[in-house]
Amino acid sequence: MEAIFRRAWLSDLDALQDIEESCFLSDRLSRRQLRYHLRGIRNAVFVACVDEQVVGYALCLCPPNDRPARLHSLAVLPSYRGKGLACGLIEKVMFDVAQKGYRRLRLEVRKNDPDTVALYQKFGFLKIDDLPVYYGDGADAWRLQRSL
Repeated sequence: MEAIFRRAWLSDLDALQDIEESCFLSDRLSRRQLRYHLRGIRNAVFVACVDEQVVGYALCLCPPNDRPARLHSLAVLPSYRGKGLACGLIEKVMFDVAQKGYRRLRLEVRKNDPDTVALYQKFGFLKIDDLPVYYGDGADAWRLQRSL
């Protein structure tokens, strides 16, 4: 399986919404929010494509000033997991934000999702904060960060 990683286009909106609905039970981005992020000047949205189908995405918020970039969302369709697509998306985001001059990348992750925590730790993310009752369903989170 060969994947292509590229910047997301507005025409990817339907696929991004399908991924949100397939991957998240709560705290989903709405179609309107996805459109906003695709049009945002400071945001970086990348997609993973297999056979020209968008099967995953990463959304990174790039604030002004000296604040860290924030990996807001990362999702891969369930049938494409375990094939390195999430790793490819993380690498794409890290390269992009480093090129923009960011020195740190942050994210939040569910404490009760050990596979995703391990994925981020593989990339050198370290826990910097506990976030009790962070998600809409009441789940706790950790804030992780890595230097770029």
